[in-house]
Amino acid sequence: MKKIYIECCIESYKEAVSAEKKGADQIEVCSDLCYDGLTPNFQLVEKIKDNLSIPIKVMVRPRRGDFCYSNSDMKKIQSQISVFKSIGIKHIACGVLNKNSMVNIKNKYFILYLNLSLQLL
Repeated sequence: MKKIYIECCIESYKEAVSAEKKGADQIEVCSDLCYDGLTPNFQLVEKIKDNLSIPIKVMVRPRRGDFCYSNSDMKKIQSQISVFKSIGIKHIACGVLNKNSMVNIKNKYFILYLNLSLQLL
């Protein structure tokens, strides 16, 4: 029988520690889950990374609302990814859509190209 892989979306250090203690295989660090998740605070991500042993993924989403990002939004996404990359984050979660609610291939490739050492989920 295959093992069920458990990932928990968390917003705080306390939730991260609790998820690991309760058997989570991985956590996704977010803020504002009431808005479907936004980019979390850098210091929180660093604290979790330094103190937990399970893999972490970081949500990169600069604002609430849709996933159709302007050039300004894309610059924020790039900046946020660079900061997380600088502390050794290897996995991010980031969605980019066009006005037709389809994956925005151009923006997705932009993120991938500039962050080749990351796994984009």
